[in-house]
Amino acid sequence: MSPADNFADLKRESHRIAALLYGIPKSERMKVFLQELEKLPEGARQFATNLVAIAVDLGREPINPSSIRRLIILVHGIRTRAEWQGRLRYLLEADGQTKVEPLGYGYFDVIRFLCPVMSRRGPVDEIEYKIRDALNLHDAYNELIFVGHSFGTYVLGTILKERPDIKPNRMLLCGSILSRKYRWDKLPNRPNGVLNEAGSRDIWPILARAMTWGFDSTGTFGFKTPGVRDRYHDCTHSEYFKPGFAEQYWLPWIINGELRESPFEIGNQPATPFFKNILELLPIKYVALALAGLAVWLLL
Repeated sequence: MSPADNFADLKRESHRIAALLYGIPKSERMKVFLQELEKLPEGARQFATNLVAIAVDLGREPINPSSIRRLIILVHGIRTRAEWQGRLRYLLEADGQTKVEPLGYGYFDVIRFLCPVMSRRGPVDEIEYKIRDALNLHDAYNELIFVGHSFGTYVLGTILKERPDIKPNRMLLCGSILSRKYRWDKLPNRPNGVLNEAGSRDIWPILARAMTWGFDSTGTFGFKTPGVRDRYHDCTHSEYFKPGFAEQYWLPWIINGELRESPFEIGNQPATPFFKNILELLPIKYVALALAGLAVWLLL
């Protein structure tokens, strides 16, 4: 079969799914859509998702605020414009009962990320007032969910610790750099459920821990603490946003509370490479600080 024939078949199948979704209540659309998607070859699912999204979006009425059941806050990491937020927003809002607010703090470079004083405060303050604004605008929700990636996990964790009146029901973290010793047990606004996606090939949380203060490698090795479900994947720092991941793992948990095991975590996981264990223990930040102090001393 030629590529043109494959394209035509996929297009027809996508139109069939879109037509099917039109004929069912909005509250059932996402469930049916995921069922139909499972019937397609894995390589065709993202293509079909894109076509169905366009078709259904054109025929979909705006979400009525009175029907919103959950409000989801998305917060991105550093060195990105968070292009993933738009796609995830559409996927989650497709059920007609969810409102998603993608929040940002602009492009945040590595230098400010590594600086342990002053520079991190700006994103925390900006995201806090945006969360409060979202809560004021959408007061019809009965469930609040935070989703944070990388530095976004630090921002959300800081807000939870400092602002007990902000009370998310659930929290989804990926590429986390929050401290392994983060005191979930001390939070008066502790979420009822925390899902931490950890990538076995994610080197960035380890580097964050080794190179500066205030961060940790929980996005690689997990929190391993009560109340937080660490789910391990064979992935890198940003592979959570590859086509199909959110559909397979995040939608079921967010919409239905269904926690799907990953093949990696239930299989025979390989031992952590030696260099990762060494890298996590290396006091790179202290060496850098000592060298900086020596340089200043020599210049005086």
